[in-house]
Amino acid sequence: GLKLGLTNNYHYKIYSHNENFWNEPNPINTMYSGFTAADGHLSKITTENRRRSFQILIQARDKNYLETFRKMVKFTGNIKDRIKDGHSYVRLRIASCNQWYKDLEKNFNIQPQKTYRLGPPNIYDIYLKLCYLIGYTDGDGCISFQGPEKAPRSFGRLSFIYVSESYDILIGLKN
Repeated sequence: GLKLGLTNNYHYKIYSHNENFWNEPNPINTMYSGFTAADGHLSKITTENRRRSFQILIQARDKNYLETFRKMVKFTGNIKDRIKDGHSYVRLRIASCNQWYKDLEKNFNIQPQKTYRLGPPNIYDIYLKLCYLIGYTDGDGCISFQGPEKAPRSFGRLSFIYVSESYDILIGLKN
């Protein structure tokens, strides 16, 4: 069902989201989990009673991607514009995501401080693995094509380039 999210100073909830979005892996949430693994942020919480927040901060030119995600998770809040180090970004932040934390870790191996301990998702269906890879590539990867003029004796070369931290994830997806 829907769960209310962000709170105001009086501690009643003013935004809602679908708290079961990540509950069962499907092509849509698996693709977004790959993107979350690359570009998402889960706040680190030390006590179980505090609200956990989910955040994605991306370049402003990709705002439509974040807007689509906002609609998919039925978040009633807004996407915020940000300027950081002279660059324009957009941010989606959803509070009170305790169920999301459980489901993201259980299904996709995503947890706070994922930069240092992100592993492959806990999915085994090959189609869902491809969905995850599409989302992950969209966040941290690069696809490059070199035509025959740049790759002699071939029809061309298609390259997938990822950040170095991606190695374990890619090997895990292969298995």
